[in-house]
Amino acid sequence: SLVSGAGDQGESGVTISNNLFLNTGGGGTAQNADVHFGLGDDFSVSESATDVTALDSNDVVEANVFAYDPGFENNAVQMSDTTGALVTGNTVNYPTNTANGIDDAALSALWFPGFDQGTTISNNTLNGGGIDNDATATPNTSDPKSGIKIIDEDVNGQYGDGCSNQSVTGNTISGFVYDISIISNNYDAGSQAPCGVGPTNFLVSNNTVSNARIYGIYVSADATAGT
Repeated sequence: SLVSGAGDQGESGVTISNNLFLNTGGGGTAQNADVHFGLGDDFSVSESATDVTALDSNDVVEANVFAYDPGFENNAVQMSDTTGALVTGNTVNYPTNTANGIDDAALSALWFPGFDQGTTISNNTLNGGGIDNDATATPNTSDPKSGIKIIDEDVNGQYGDGCSNQSVTGNTISGFVYDISIISNNYDAGSQAPCGVGPTNFLVSNNTVSNARIYGIYVSADATAGT
């Protein structure tokens, strides 16, 4: 539910569970997702982060399967503007892709671009299939494709404050540029409202990561007070 500008920013208590998403999406650079929580396109000039004045509570994405053939790659889950959200027990499987092409241009399986307060991301199985690992390609480190990415801003735009108390536990992740990335650039959309800069006070624990192009777990210098 979306009204342009500072209007209806979504609904609390939404659960998306036990669905199969097959070949939903396509090659390109737009950062969208099969399941999308948050105001607008998050880096759209028409929906700026300062339009967010409230966070939806207790949204859940659980036990879904996202499967892609070559040419249909997409983010699986994009979630922002929430508090107390749970993303658990999902499976994301990207195809093995080592050809030189654009299919890998805008992919992070579970992407949390700002205003995610107290989010729990647990027990998901994420197979990157060599995302952004084309044989002749240079890995994109300004927008690193990740199994799980929590971020406030990057080269594509300013998404929202990083917030605090994110928990990333028990996930099995392989084959991304960074399997898990926690990135803060100290972006503050509205003077600490509706949450503070971050990510901060986060927990990354008991995950199994493998076959990352560069880093299994990456934490930026400004993402502080995490474990």
